[in-house]
Amino acid sequence: MLTICIGMMAANAKSVWTDSVLCVAGKDVCDADIHVLCKAPAWNLKWDVIDDANFSMLRIKRCSADFNDEIYDNISELTLIRTSHGHEEILGKEKVPHKTLMLGVRVIKTDNNVIIRGGDGRNMFNNCRRLTFMATEGSECSIHIPGKHPFKIIRRRLWQRVPGTIIPFNTIDSLNNYLATSNDTIEGIWEYMDRDMPELGVTLGGFYRIATVKTGDHYTIALINNAKAYADIWKPMQTKGRLLPTIFKNHFDLEWITSNRKDTISQETYAFIDENNAVLTLKFPLLNTQIRFRRCIMDKNAPK
Repeated sequence: MLTICIGMMAANAKSVWTDSVLCVAGKDVCDADIHVLCKAPAWNLKWDVIDDANFSMLRIKRCSADFNDEIYDNISELTLIRTSHGHEEILGKEKVPHKTLMLGVRVIKTDNNVIIRGGDGRNMFNNCRRLTFMATEGSECSIHIPGKHPFKIIRRRLWQRVPGTIIPFNTIDSLNNYLATSNDTIEGIWEYMDRDMPELGVTLGGFYRIATVKTGDHYTIALINNAKAYADIWKPMQTKGRLLPTIFKNHFDLEWITSNRKDTISQETYAFIDENNAVLTLKFPLLNTQIRFRRCIMDKNAPK
């Protein structure tokens, strides 16, 4: 198959290129899905745009094709580019067939994985491991088009992680000093004891050590250490969940932030502390899961 890329037409060379901002990254974007279609013979999709000297981009140019294909009538060349401090680096080039003049490009981010799909739906640039997408707070994603060529937004979605709120203690020592003077038996430091969960579908994010601290009308569950999954997004003293008091003694409604900080589990979840004040049990009935923590020995509320 012989393909010949054609540059911008003379008329387009005189056209004014315009940027249309599709979205702006907030803090801790974990997932993103941007899908646009454009009919222009040449156009750009830009993201991680910090300024004119720092961004990533797909440069799209429609090509003429000398081939017989009963399905596709058009072909375009996509060039993946990273510009840093004004220096442009080409990361890859690929051609993609498409049925109509309107070519679709989709960029998907899931955690740290970035997927680029062309008009035929296949994944592209699979050998490029240096891609980021909406990785910096305040950076933009935009479409760059000559003249008044139409474009269509199929989807533009960004998902942010649950905020990693820090409880008001700078160090574990300051937390220990506070707990040493607390008379609230719900407060304390707990370490992972055991679990009961299905083999598939549910995973433990780590053998956590956690703290329970009174915060207004509820108790905050704070992570102290031992996060294994997604350890890079967790810091000591970050909120891992909440215990919400009920009419039953030592029995709470539970809110639990997932290990990837994408969701807060709260539907039909609950927690309780045993009569010896030694074991904290977290129950997730819809997941057929239970996690137990034992009170640390150094905790003054531990059984004597």
